[in-house]
Parts: sequence; C-alpha cells; structure tokens
Amino acid sequence: MQGRVLGLLWEALMAFLGRVLNELMEEERARFVGCGPYERSGRRRCYRNGYHERVLATRWGEVRVRVPRVRGAGEPFRPRVIEAYQRREREVEEVVVMWLARGMSTRAVSDALRRCFGVVLSPGGVSRVVARVDAAMEAFRSRRLERPLRFLYLDGKWGKVCESSGGRGRGRARKAVLLLAWGVDWAGRQMLVDFRVADGEDFESWDQFLRGLRERGVGEEGKFGERLELIITDGNAALDAALEFNYPGTPHQVCVFHKIKNLAEHVVERRHRGAIAREASRVFAAPSRLGAEGRLKKWAERWGAVEPKAVASLMREKDRLLLYYRFPASLRTSVRTTNPLERFTAELDKKFARVGVFPTVRSWERLTYILYRDLEARGYAPITNNLIFTQNT
Repeated sequence: MQGRVLGLLWEALMAFLGRVLNELMEEERARFVGCGPYERSGRRRCYRNGYHERVLATRWGEVRVRVPRVRGAGEPFRPRVIEAYQRREREVEEVVVMWLARGMSTRAVSDALRRCFGVVLSPGGVSRVVARVDAAMEAFRSRRLERPLRFLYLDGKWGKVCESSGGRGRGRARKAVLLLAWGVDWAGRQMLVDFRVADGEDFESWDQFLRGLRERGVGEEGKFGERLELIITDGNAALDAALEFNYPGTPHQVCVFHKIKNLAEHVVERRHRGAIAREASRVFAAPSRLGAEGRLKKWAERWGAVEPKAVASLMREKDRLLLYYRFPASLRTSVRTTNPLERFTAELDKKFARVGVFPTVRSWERLTYILYRDLEARGYAPITNNLIFTQNT
C-alpha cells in the first residue's frame, strides 16, 4: 500500500514539474512572438503554431512536456528550458550508447545512470534513446547529398565485433572494417558522407559502399558542371578496382604518406628502410611537379640497383602520387594524403579504445554516428586551410 502511495505521489510530482516547464515555455514564446494569445499588437513578429511533445530525462524521472512552436519568424524558436535539458540529454545519450556499445543491458545502463549521474531513466527510456539515435542515424545515412563534392576521401578502419553464437553470451570476436567516406564540397564545407561496417575491404564491400554514394548524389558532375575533382585513398587494390567501376572519370590520388610507409614491406635490407623512406619524403616536398619528378628520378637512380622492389613499387604509382600538383599550393597538403580522414578516425579511437570488442555491428555504427554528431556540433573540421575556391581557380 505504501509503495502504491509513493508511486502516486511521484507521478503527481512529475506532472507538476511538467506543468511548470510548460508554463515557462509559454512565457518564453509570448516574449518571442511579441504579444499574448489572441492579442493584437504592433510588436507581433510571428505566429503561434501549436506544439510537439517531448520526453525529458531529469534526475527525478522522465517528464512529458509540450514544446511550443512558431511560424513566420525567420528563425527557429528554441526555449531556453529545453536547450538546457537538450545539453544534458546529449550527454546522457552519448553515455547510454557508449555503455550499450560495451555490451551492457538496458537495465544495467538504467541502474548505472542513476548511480553515476542521478538521472532516472527506465530500461524502456534507455531503449527509446537508442531508437531515437538509430532513427537519426538511418536518416543521416540515407540523406540526399544535394551539394556536389569537390574532394572525396575513402578509407577503412579495422576493429573487432562479436559474432553471434546462436545462444547466450556474446559469441567469439571477429575482425571487421568500418568503411568511411569524408567529403569536401565546393563551398569548402567538410562532412562525414557515409560509414558502414563490412566484413572486409574486398571489391564487393567497396563496390556496394560506392554504389550507395552514387545513388545518394555523389556523382562525378553536378547540375551546374561542378566536378568531383579528386578521390583520395590509401591505394587499396580492391578499392582501386571498385573506383574504376563506379567513378571511372575521376582522378584518383594515392596517399603519399601510406605509400612511403608501405615501402618498408619491399625493402630487403633492414638498414636501408630509414634512409629510403626519408629520401622518398623529400620527393613530395618539392614546390612543383617538375621538381618532384626530378627528385624522383634521382631517388630511383640511387636506390634502383640496391632495392629494386621498393623502387618499382613507388614508380608504378608515380602518376597517381603526383596528382596533387594540379591544385594550388595552399591545397596540396590537404589532398595528397588521407590525413583528414585519419584525423577523424583518431577522434573515434579515443572512444573506441574503451569499448574494445563491439557486441554487434549496430552498436559500432551507432557509436560512430553519435561521436560524429558531437564533433560536428563543436565545429570539428580536420582540414584547417581555406578550401573555398571557384571552379576556375
């Protein structure tokens, strides 16, 4: 009986808190509009436009509120009360997704939130947070890309995910890869274009990924003639083949950093590795393509007889390694490597390291999405130089 009474009192408290929040938001809307309901005033700047319902997670429990809307203002109406809770909600959502990515149950997450943050969120509330994140993620990954891209970076990040055993438990861990596409449009805006977890970096996986990009608007030429000028990758052979099939008319820059790093695989004498890589790096620091070709020729003459396999591996990719010289000097450091995407994956690593093995593919993709949106909200941009150039530059 006592428990039932306490439950009724708690419900009444939550309803009272909801009414207080609703009243505060109504007052905010009245100030924003410039007059009260049904009032005629020369101070009016817009009109009321109903409500939408929200469930807020507070330290006392979940509260259902009616968030006022307006129309005709020229700018969105954001109640300060909701903004304060949204900041907290984003923090709670990230924690919820992180813990679920580590394999915790919804009930365990609910208990941990109460102990650590004083947030009362039922297991059903945790599931609703996850469902909201999943819906937003699917909308993000299926969105139509209306603005044509100028540069496209592609790479894969390997990790481990549990393979279902068909019974209880997480099953055994297996390797998988997170395929990533980072883009820069003609206005200089940088964005994560798409991401998918695949079994490997084979032709089928990359082909399916690239087909998805094309279907969503990442074409070789936009409506007004803006071309996708360059695709930058680490030189993966399966990705090369998939690009030839999906983007045959777009130049393909091989990442200079990865190519120099991979020279070590072809060097026979271990003592030559440091010197051959250092001298190869100087080739790509030349101020012009003519200068780079001259340095490359001298480098090949010096090492050709000593380390023929290493020299041959670099010379085979010569044309694709030097494509970045087509662009202004201020852009070259940004388009000669996959560093912008590498910087993004380094941000992911800071969180992924806490997870280790993902319990499901979905949890891996979910965490990738919520971390990107958090970085985006903070103005994250891995390329810091000016990327705004006209098509004739």
